[in-house]
Amino acid sequence: MSGVLRTVAQRAVAQPTLFRQPAQGARTFASEGPPKVNAWEKPTEIAAWKEEHIVFAVLGGWAVAITGAMKMFGK
Repeated sequence: MSGVLRTVAQRAVAQPTLFRQPAQGARTFASEGPPKVNAWEKPTEIAAWKEEHIVFAVLGGWAVAITGAMKMFGK
């Protein structure tokens, strides 16, 4: 077992790029496309909203629908 660890350590020393983090530009793939905006800045453009604002709107809609159904059907 120690021989395997020694071999891995020697390879890590011989190849310093093996454990290096990718460049900063390589992690920006999520920012492709048009920039996302807050829901209150462009309320009519739902496709441009940030994802968390869409979630809040959907959850709020479900809350209104469930509350209205409960009042309508007498609970």
